[in-house]
Amino acid sequence: MPTGVTLGALTGRLAAEEITTGKAPKLLEGFRPSRAIEAANEVAYPDQYAIKR
Repeated sequence: MPTGVTLGALTGRLAAEEITTGKAPKLLEGFRPSRAIEAANEVAYPDQYAIKR
């Protein structure tokens, strides 16, 4: 069976759980849009005073 069919049922169940209870399932944490925003805020900017060799 294709993985989309298999994962679709699980994703639907987890989404329904979040909608009905208001609590986010831990399994969905890595797939939220906020993860990309948090990662973008953690980008290391080069030190403008660093000595270039």
